[in-house]
Amino acid sequence: MKQIIFWLCLLITQISFAHPTSYEGGFALMSESHPNVQEVSMIYSPKYWLGAGVVTMRSPDAFELVSSQVGWLVNRWNLAEAQGNFYLLGGLGYGKLKSPNEVEGAIYRFGAQADFETRRIYTFIRYVEHRFT
Repeated sequence: MKQIIFWLCLLITQISFAHPTSYEGGFALMSESHPNVQEVSMIYSPKYWLGAGVVTMRSPDAFELVSSQVGWLVNRWNLAEAQGNFYLLGGLGYGKLKSPNEVEGAIYRFGAQADFETRRIYTFIRYVEHRFT
């Protein structure tokens, strides 16, 4: 059952890009794909400063995880020609570590993200960590 939920979330959300929060009442889909890791998230924002949803991550040879995520917009800087944001992230979920020793069970995730954007340039830095409970 856990694998079905993981793959369903992964297949449904391979189409768009978003911040950890969106505009009030907004729904965001985000997919990132790197050679060794794929991440997909679905986030709903009841308020512009709060986002809640689900995140899936997969590395074919190393791990799989599904977790909730709450994103909080801690601060926003509105400049004349740009905007900056700082977010905190957290959530609980289920993970499976494949090698060298197989481990699976409850996990928690936490992290932060900062971004800076103009009408022409968007850049961000993010750190997220996952730990087994």
